[in-house]
Amino acid sequence: MMIKDLTINRDSLKDERIEMLHLGGSLDTHSFESLESAIEAIFSEGTYALIIAMTEIEYVSSAGLGTIVSATNQAQKHGGNVVLLAPSEPVLEVLKLLGLVGVLKVAPDLAAAKLFFKAKPPEPQPHQEALRDEWTQWHLTPGGWRRGSMTKHPAKFVEKPVPPDRVLTCVYSEYQRAEGTPVSKEMSIDWRGPDPTVVVHWIEYHGDCPQSL
Repeated sequence: MMIKDLTINRDSLKDERIEMLHLGGSLDTHSFESLESAIEAIFSEGTYALIIAMTEIEYVSSAGLGTIVSATNQAQKHGGNVVLLAPSEPVLEVLKLLGLVGVLKVAPDLAAAKLFFKAKPPEPQPHQEALRDEWTQWHLTPGGWRRGSMTKHPAKFVEKPVPPDRVLTCVYSEYQRAEGTPVSKEMSIDWRGPDPTVVVHWIEYHGDCPQSL
C-alpha cells in the first residue's frame, strides 16, 4: 500500500481564537518543512493556540514529531500551546517510541482539545527559591543510554562530554516549588540525529529515555 504525500489544510475557530491544521498522508524527512512553514505562518499572525488533527496521518518520523515539539516550545513561550487531535495509531506508536507521551498534549476529540486553552492561568506568586530544580541529559548511543551533564539543587552543575556516537539526546527534569507541593516531571528532546530510522531502531532496542536524574 502506497503512503500518500503530506496534505495540510487550515481551519480557524475564530470565536475562540484557535487555529487548526488537518494533516494527512506521510509526515517525514521529506515533508516536515511544509508543516514548519504552515505553523510559522500561523505564529507570525500572533496566534499561538494551535490544534493539529492527525487522524489521517499514515506515517510519521521523528523529524516530523520534532517539528511539533519545537512548535510546542515556541507556542508555550508566548502563552499558547499545541495540541494533537485524535492521532492515528502510527502516530501514537512513534510518540511512545520517542518518549513523547506526556510531553506533547494529546486530545481524543475537539472538545477535549479546546480545554487545553481554557485552563485558568496560575495566580502570581511571590518570588521564592525553588525547593528542587534538577535535570539530567540522557544520550542514546548504539551501546545504550548514557547519562550526560546534569544539575543538582542548589546550583550545582556537573558537565560531561557528549558521546560522539549519540543518535538522540533527551533531558529529564524535576521541579518542586515548595514543601508540600507536587514535583513537576518533564521530558524533552534536546537533540536528534539526522536519520530518524536510526533513532527509532535504537529506541526499540534500548527502550525509552530513562526518567531518572
